[in-house]
Amino acid sequence: MTASPALPPQPLLYGRLALFAGLAVASILLAFAGALRQMIGIWQTSDTYAHGFLVAPVAAYLVFGLRARLAAAPQQVAPWALLPVVLAGAGGALAQLADIASLQQLAMVVLLVCALWFLVGTAWLKIAWFPCLFLFLAVPFGDELTPILVEHTADFVVAALRVSGVPVYREGTSFVIPSGSWSVVTACSGMRYLMATITVGSLFGYLNYRSPWKQGLFVLFAIGVAILANWLRAYGIVMVAHLSDMRLATGVDHLIYGWVFFGLIIFLLMSVGGLWRDPELAPALTPLARQSGVTLPALLVLLLALQVAPLIVRASTARPPLALAEGVPTLQLDHWEVVPAPAPTFSPQYAGTPTLRQGAFRQSEQTLGWQVAWYAQQSQGEELLNHANRLVQESKDAWFMLRRRVRTTGSAAVPKVIQTVLKARDSERVMVVWQWYWLDGATATNALAVKWLGVRGQLRGQGNAGAAVLAYVVLDTEDDEASAVPQLRGFLNAFAAPLQAQFAASLAR
Repeated sequence: MTASPALPPQPLLYGRLALFAGLAVASILLAFAGALRQMIGIWQTSDTYAHGFLVAPVAAYLVFGLRARLAAAPQQVAPWALLPVVLAGAGGALAQLADIASLQQLAMVVLLVCALWFLVGTAWLKIAWFPCLFLFLAVPFGDELTPILVEHTADFVVAALRVSGVPVYREGTSFVIPSGSWSVVTACSGMRYLMATITVGSLFGYLNYRSPWKQGLFVLFAIGVAILANWLRAYGIVMVAHLSDMRLATGVDHLIYGWVFFGLIIFLLMSVGGLWRDPELAPALTPLARQSGVTLPALLVLLLALQVAPLIVRASTARPPLALAEGVPTLQLDHWEVVPAPAPTFSPQYAGTPTLRQGAFRQSEQTLGWQVAWYAQQSQGEELLNHANRLVQESKDAWFMLRRRVRTTGSAAVPKVIQTVLKARDSERVMVVWQWYWLDGATATNALAVKWLGVRGQLRGQGNAGAAVLAYVVLDTEDDEASAVPQLRGFLNAFAAPLQAQFAASLAR
């Protein structure tokens, strides 16, 4: 009895597969064209995510290197892949309604992988698992970690300086040492190094280790090294500047030292990782199985599943923008006198071009300012929650942030607010700010609730118009902070209900 010889390649079958896969990919990219444009725009403008341009070519090269193993594996339609296709499509639709770009981009990559899984089958996916997972590194993610990384970097630098015998006075993420003052800003978070390390580390692990556990452990090790290296880099820069009497590491050389240090860390990381490199093994190929191939009806089912969610989104967002009621600038409150906003001018930054209204009221000796940013129709770049929406602009603003937390107010109109304490850079004055969001008839203070209210409003046919509202009071010193709470609570009780009634009137028109 003799073994059956391997079947010859089937160019017509593989040509049809390539055509059908191309149609599926084109359908997904067309449905998520906006998310794709935003993702490419981030690659172009952010050094943190510039590696995104290389992800797809690298994944394609890795698949090309697996061509012999793929040719030896059976290829057939995987009907069960339609379930994650539908779920990812629904998730992408909700993300689009909520204007969450990162989730739209994540859903797009999930759909790409699952559509290919449907077309080529499970056996092929098991072989090409890493190139498929590598595609997810094209999605810009992790910005939410930046404030945490900034805070921990500041913690480490201040602690290391004190251990080194350097006196430090710290306020928030800013600190002063005898030779000068420093601020740990977004660029110091180490996010660029972290994303680059994850990308390079995962690729290194895949190419040098055979065990998925070993590959995963190396990536975790690389992440830890990247975070620690950034802490040491920040501390080193401050110490170099301090010991040189602020002549070194304070200008362009600040960045040069950082990237040289990072390059050295990557070299050492790869050198250490190479000590446990697994020997290469020739793949054990089995005879080429007869391929069933994907049929036209199967492709049509896939394309239909891919387009259901985008159709729902288009139907849910067909509502014109809702202008803010004109009565807001002349809002009158019983027992409160309309006065100019407290000096100095407070100018938070907002993405896009919302309708801005602001003013102040006085009762007895209390003067409290307010500001409203109304988004008539939220979309990417025109939304309540955006990385560009900030109370202060780090070192560029006259105020800097001391602390921030969510607190209860005791007001039925606005049960919770985000309380932020700001300090003036040129004096002892502080500003206590209460902030909240209003959408679809309700208030919110966290991102998830804001996004859910926006989705709910669209599904109910109300659109996704909403407002960011600030109430604030300026105090002479930080010692007066406790007195701000009853002042703001009394103002909120008088101010919030009539203001939100005007928001509701805007939705009703």
